[in-house]
Parts: sequence; structure tokens; C-alpha cells
Amino acid sequence: MKTILQFILILILLAGCNTNKSKTIIVAGILPLIGAGAEAGTSAKNATEFCIYKWNTKGGIMNIPIKSEFLDSKADPKLGHSLASKLANFSHPNIVVEGISGVVLNTQPILERNKIIQLAIVATDNILINDPQYTIRNYTIPSEICRQFFNELQNKFKKKEFMLFYANTEYALTFKKEFERQAATQNINIKGIQIYDENDLSYRNIILKSNLNNDDVIYISGQYQALGRLVKQLRESGHIGYIVSDSHLNSQSVLNAIGSNQKNLSYINIKKTPATMALMAEYEKKYNTPMDDFALLTFNGLNILLTYMYEHNTIDNSEIMKNINGYEYNGPIGKSKIKNNDVLIEFELKDL
Repeated sequence: MKTILQFILILILLAGCNTNKSKTIIVAGILPLIGAGAEAGTSAKNATEFCIYKWNTKGGIMNIPIKSEFLDSKADPKLGHSLASKLANFSHPNIVVEGISGVVLNTQPILERNKIIQLAIVATDNILINDPQYTIRNYTIPSEICRQFFNELQNKFKKKEFMLFYANTEYALTFKKEFERQAATQNINIKGIQIYDENDLSYRNIILKSNLNNDDVIYISGQYQALGRLVKQLRESGHIGYIVSDSHLNSQSVLNAIGSNQKNLSYINIKKTPATMALMAEYEKKYNTPMDDFALLTFNGLNILLTYMYEHNTIDNSEIMKNINGYEYNGPIGKSKIKNNDVLIEFELKDL
């Protein structure tokens, strides 16, 4: 009997000494991997794996390995909700990476209840409207994008007015509202506003209705191939002025849809440093595809969270989210700061 008790005691002590080795930090992704949004979803998936790979080569966090798990949301909020329930009930990840505003909103209550950190890539303002405690929005708020555009409108394009086209999505509507708000405070005229349906193949009617001058500056808030189709058809209509969008304009599917006429096209994207360029080269070598801004944002957001865990010696989500606001981080894409659950980064205007 004494021998058995001694054996059990040894097992307990060994288990205590190896607690970290028995744990795993899990980073899951609820991402669109097929259909609409698959290009962005695949970028986020690759960037998540890439970030985890780099941390695991250094021994993980507190000697705890990190592993990934990905589920295809197909950009469907209802499916996203069921996938979040599945994760919460089974693997219970530390972090869930997501990238579609509707999916983020539908999964948020489940992740909040289970104290799972939700890393929302390029999601709109309303995901933070109810003051969630476990959501980090990994994209500079629309006000920063609009501010950057208005600076360029006046300084680069020498204009005090522009045309605004926006898609019929929650993402684009958020930007439309912010453009209207800032234009009113800065004495900038929005010459016209046109909404377009991302499912349409022809935008001839809304282009004719807009009464564009050929040299008008246009900002388009939209994504995916529809953004490319609209740009192409604007050029076919005779428009030769500057067209500006966010980093979606520089994605391969959009460029393919635009075709060869890419003169006077600009996009607001992440400001690149030498360290950024080195990271992008390493990523491209590993995945045989360029590291787009969606991948950069994903990598940066996840890397901030993992760096915070490492520096503060914790994997306790309650502790992390209680203290992470105000955290400043200097990583491969430059300086970032978490403020009011937003990751703030530096942007710049780039010509194609």
C-alpha cells in the first residue's frame, strides 16, 4: 500500500512539473475559405499559420506550443454561429481569428460567454458598439482611413470634392457614414454618392446616373471582384481621374478584374518598413504567394496578442483583456497600439 501511495505521489509531482508541457495554446479561425471572401480568408489562414510557426520555432509561449484549427464560415453568419458553438464546446481555443463583420457579430455572444478572445480582421465599427470584453478589432478605425484620404485629396489631388461609390455591405456602409461625417467638418464636398450591388455584373446605369466628370476623384468602398468590375467599367465609360480605395484594390482578384488599365489608381494600405518587406519576402517564399494587406493585418494582430502573452507571462484571457488596452508594440509592420479594443497602425497612400 505504501509503495502504491508513493507511486501516485510521484505521478502528481511529475504532472505538476510538466503542467505547461501538457497544455496547448489553440488559435482557431472561422474564415471564408470557399466562395465569396475566400481570397481574404485564405490570406488570414496562411498568416495565422505563419505567425504560429514563427512562435513555435522559438518554443511557443511559456514553453507551451501553439496549434491552429480552421473552420470554413463560407461568409455565412448563421454558419459562423454554429461553428463558434462547436469550438466553444469542444476545443475551446484561446483565440478565434475572424474576418467578416456579419460572422463576427453572430459569433461574438458565444465567444464572449466563453471568454474566448475574438480577433476580428477588417470588421466594422458596430462590432464594438455593445462594449464586448473579449473582442479585438484588428484594423484602423474608418475615421483614420477617411482622414488619410481627405489629406491626400487636398494635398496630392488638389481637390476639395470627390465622388463616393460604396457597396451594399455593412463594411462599406460604415465608411460611407464616416466620409459624410468628416466631409461636413472639413468643408469638403461629396459631389455624389452611389450605392452598388456586389452581385451585379454591370454598373453602367449607376455610372451614367452619377454624372461624372472624366477627371473627378472617386473613392470606392468595396471588396473582391465587384470592386474590380466597377473600376474597369468606370474606365470604359471614359473616366480618367484618380480612383482610390483601401487595400482591397491591390488584391489579385481585383487587379485581374480591372485588367490592364491601371493608371491613376491608388489605395490606402499599411505603411511598410524594411522589417515589413523582410517579413513579406519570408511569407512569399513559404506560401508561394504575395503577402497582401489582409495577411499582414492578421499576422500583426495575432502577433500582438501572442507577444503580450509572452511579455506578461500569461495565457489567462480574463487577465489579458483586462489589461491590454494601452499596450504598445513595435513589430514587423511598425508601431501598433491597442486603444479601446482597436489595433491602431500607420497607413499610407500608394499608387498601383
